[in-house]
Amino acid sequence: MPRDIRASFGGEGEWQLTLDVFRDMGLAFAAALVAIYILLVGQTRSFAISGVVMLAIPLTIIGIMPGFWLLSKLTGGHIGLYANPVFFTATAMIGMIALAGIVTRSSIILVD
Repeated sequence: MPRDIRASFGGEGEWQLTLDVFRDMGLAFAAALVAIYILLVGQTRSFAISGVVMLAIPLTIIGIMPGFWLLSKLTGGHIGLYANPVFFTATAMIGMIALAGIVTRSSIILVD
């Protein structure tokens, strides 16, 4: 780009919408974790057992992120004209929230 031309990003572009979606999904994930913990404390009547059950959720995140990194490496790092694409989308975040529920259910069964 020539030196006398400047670009600025603003308004309601696609990236702004993407950031808003990820912010809202992150808040929904946090709210879901709090709700799961409150329900577990109500069911087990123990803060410690509920904490043990909830320990599996960070392990899902540890498993998900290397999976997306590996997916990026296996595709060669290019999609069309875009180098180093990001595969972690809003759909992937919905899957991460669902996986947190599934892992919690499995943990309840194991602890019980």
